[in-house]
Amino acid sequence: MRNYQQRDEYTPWSFVAPIALAVMLGVLAADLVRLGFAAVMLKAAVDEMNESARAQTTPGHLPARPNYTTTQVAAPAAYRSRPSLPELPGLLRANRERLNEACIAGTISHRVQNGWSQDSSTGSPQPCRSTSQ
Repeated sequence: MRNYQQRDEYTPWSFVAPIALAVMLGVLAADLVRLGFAAVMLKAAVDEMNESARAQTTPGHLPARPNYTTTQVAAPAAYRSRPSLPELPGLLRANRERLNEACIAGTISHRVQNGWSQDSSTGSPQPCRSTSQ
């Protein structure tokens, strides 16, 4: 009879609390293992990156250039002047003088029946320089 009375003294929390505590400690232990593993992997990656950077630099803190000699210095590129742009009158002057070609918005334009059309004979508008408005 005594065993029966002791069972009545147990509460639901007397079973839940130890189990919940055990689960929380297990999760905490798993997180600590995961963080330790991540720290070891991070340290290895940083060490590898530092070693790689050390191999690529010379004592003077300049990047190392394998297979580089002073005879490989290229001559400076020759300066090429831009071909001069054709100079054409602007829209107002071309309309006033009834010209068939004008420089409108920096591109060569030809007069058509109902206005102006850009010259795109090479596939793109041709640049020009306007001499008037």
